[in-house]
Amino acid sequence: EFLKANKEILNMVNTIRQARDYCMEANENFFLSVNTDADTYTLEYKTDDNALNLPGQNDNVFTMPNFVDFTASTVGTDLEFNILGEPSATKTITINSGERIIEIVYPTGNIYAH
Repeated sequence: EFLKANKEILNMVNTIRQARDYCMEANENFFLSVNTDADTYTLEYKTDDNALNLPGQNDNVFTMPNFVDFTASTVGTDLEFNILGEPSATKTITINSGERIIEIVYPTGNIYAH
């Protein structure tokens, strides 16, 4: 289960990075929302109500499989990244009761799992 969960977490990190970079190229703000109850994350841009469907994706809401639980998140709804890819604050997403943590770093915009 750990390896399967790790693969999904790394896919999530890469998806968020791709969305950030896509919006930087388009000179648009990027918004990330995390729903810990539903274990989903949502990508939006321009304002916090425009769906961001990345190339090759049919939706802007991503649901994690049942073996990946968003235990806690400080991202909340609509964490804003400016047109330079900088988030408004450092935020974390705790997964499987601390087994892994995704960190979004202010002001660099680095996104990584540890």
